[in-house]
Amino acid sequence: MITLAGTWRFRLDPQIEIPAPWQGKRLRLFLERCHWETRAWVDGRFLGAQDSLCTPHVYDLGMSLRPGKHRLTICVDNTPKHFLARFASSSSEETQTNWNGIIGRIELRAADPIWIDALDVYPDMGRKRAEVRLRIGNAAGAGFAARLTVKAASSEAAPEIPPKRSEFTAEGPHASVVMELPTGEDVRLWDEFSPVLYDLTALLSARSGGKSYTDERRASFGMRKLGVSPEKQFTLNGRTIYLRGTLDCCIFPRTGYPAMDVEGWARIMRTCRSYGLNHLRFHSWCPPEAAFTAADRSGLLLQVEAPRANVGQDPLRDGFIEEEGKRILDCYGNHPSFGAGNWSGWGSSGIRGISIPAPPLGACSGRASTTWCPSAACTGRPPTSIFATHSPSSRFRWGAPLPRLD
Repeated sequence: MITLAGTWRFRLDPQIEIPAPWQGKRLRLFLERCHWETRAWVDGRFLGAQDSLCTPHVYDLGMSLRPGKHRLTICVDNTPKHFLARFASSSSEETQTNWNGIIGRIELRAADPIWIDALDVYPDMGRKRAEVRLRIGNAAGAGFAARLTVKAASSEAAPEIPPKRSEFTAEGPHASVVMELPTGEDVRLWDEFSPVLYDLTALLSARSGGKSYTDERRASFGMRKLGVSPEKQFTLNGRTIYLRGTLDCCIFPRTGYPAMDVEGWARIMRTCRSYGLNHLRFHSWCPPEAAFTAADRSGLLLQVEAPRANVGQDPLRDGFIEEEGKRILDCYGNHPSFGAGNWSGWGSSGIRGISIPAPPLGACSGRASTTWCPSAACTGRPPTSIFATHSPSSRFRWGAPLPRLD
């Protein structure tokens, strides 16, 4: 990574080579973490611009690139797009700093024209099953017939989960499929003392226009449920839990940017556990995928936040924070360590918030989603993740100051 003082536009013009087996594949450029805005071109053709501070920037290069050498251009611009407050850990000089560049994985990815575009897992402890929601992308130019196979296994001594299969046909650029994966009565649960993980694999086999296509996508999940007892205590898997945590403001003085590898975060998680902690709050920033993976394995619950906590004063900035919230949920929601989120804040008349709509395939449940708020978007089955979101200020007004205890 190149570190530049102030705000800069940093331009990269690497030459890439498309291998012959990628002929006719759908190509994507994956930039794991960028600060702040990126723009991309291939052979002078503009691919678009993205501005997320919390999730990867992914560009679709299409299927027309022929094997051989091509010019890929990436411009990274760390000029502040919104004022995120003086102490926002996403960009302030006191914490993460407003660095410029790309960190983590930088990859070109190839997939068939019919592929698994999204894989969301919603554990349901009460029914002893996991609901698997998939979105299938189709760029083949015609309808298709497909078979999906979903299977899950644990490296722990957990009972085997039989695979499930679904056959279907679809037209158009997208198709949605919902499958239920029974986990059995003896399913192992995820908690801070026994963080049992299940590795789920979805296999797609499709035919369109006389051609065959395949794809595979993986996700890890844990069978766990966060809730609130009648006594207003947090519960995990039905047991009262006391969150013993600390704060992470994205301060990495040796590098100037956050760790992007699992082992780097595993060291942080081991340190937290050595002090008896089970909770880590990320103040006004969201860590990378590696942090969630390390926390999944360590049994820590994470509270992640959008790049700014306070909303209500700037509609454009509020829109950016809302989109960041959606991207965070889409990207990291399968992780059992993703226990809480916050993209609400202080308005002029009390606590205000942004309502993140429920996932398009159904009501809120299972994986991390907008699951604990009074808005109409959050109805349905009991929640398993806690969020501060759309909270009317009239319900949370501070009363008179408490009397002094002299």
